[in-house]
Amino acid sequence: MTTMLGEVEVDGRGRVSLGRFGKTERTRYVVSEDDRGVLTLTPVHSLPVTDLPDWLARSMAQADRGQGGPRPEFTK
Repeated sequence: MTTMLGEVEVDGRGRVSLGRFGKTERTRYVVSEDDRGVLTLTPVHSLPVTDLPDWLARSMAQADRGQGGPRPEFTK
């Protein structure tokens, strides 16, 4: 289900502000566009490639301890 929060306008520099919708500074999004031109912003947490080995090691150790779980479903 989609909830309309309001309307934004692209400024002269091609930007939109999401602050009035409670989005904090430095929140990152992946932007996708469908065949009708609808833009979807999906929140992401970016991981620098230099941090990947440590992140994978921690994740594998967590899984070995049985602390892992199913991945969340984002397609609903």
